[in-house]
Amino acid sequence: MKIKAAFYSCCILMLIVIQTTFPEYAKIFGVKPNLILVFTICAALLDGSTVGAIIGGGAGLAMDLLSGKLIGLTALLGMYAGVVTGLANKRIFRNNIFVLLISVFATSVFYEGLVLFLNVFFKTGIASLTIEPLIGTILPEALYNCIVSLVIYWFVSAVVRKIELKTGIQR
Repeated sequence: MKIKAAFYSCCILMLIVIQTTFPEYAKIFGVKPNLILVFTICAALLDGSTVGAIIGGGAGLAMDLLSGKLIGLTALLGMYAGVVTGLANKRIFRNNIFVLLISVFATSVFYEGLVLFLNVFFKTGIASLTIEPLIGTILPEALYNCIVSLVIYWFVSAVVRKIELKTGIQR
């Protein structure tokens, strides 16, 4: 378990560095993927809601501290994303690519929509909320997250499988 925790911690650090250092290079049509959210979803699908909550909350808190914005919002939303996706882990076949894509898309839309709603609500009020950010930013980002999730899930599941084989952990 310690090896897996160290692996997840290294992945979080690496993804935070990538997401905060190279944001302009990763933009396609003006949107960039949320690597931390995608990683949280992948880990929750592989290891359940507890791991998903810890990764989502911890990585979200690190992103909050780096961004200097409202501290705790990303951590709380990341934790909830990890819990909800992890709960689905027990009820569905998690090694199905369609489950991954649907989970990433739905969670991305919900997560980014809630971030948008809370930011608008606290800054300008609910009256200024429009549909334009949903169509112009949230849906393209959710699709981008789906594409990125294929690579992240493949990598994470391969390494986790090797760790489990080496340590003798059974699913």
